[in-house]
Amino acid sequence: MLTELTHLNFWSNNIVGELPREIGQCTSLVVLELQKNYMTGRVPYELRQLRNATDIGLHWNEMDVTEADEESFKAALPGCRMYLREQGQLRVLVGF
Repeated sequence: MLTELTHLNFWSNNIVGELPREIGQCTSLVVLELQKNYMTGRVPYELRQLRNATDIGLHWNEMDVTEADEESFKAALPGCRMYLREQGQLRVLVGF
């Protein structure tokens, strides 16, 4: 896996499907930009392993996240901003 990868930007690339759980193995990621695609499914729990992340953009997709997941992300990623879209609304979870 790409353990030294720090930035991953696939903004508006027509990506379809779920975000693989293996993304959590990219532990050096600082910025993950996957917004404006056609991604579905739950936001992987493994994102909590991205301890160096400062920005995670998942908005403009159809991904699901529960309140329990949010609390888990907040605890694991205290310095990260995560951008999500829920029920057509842009949600910014700032200052995890």
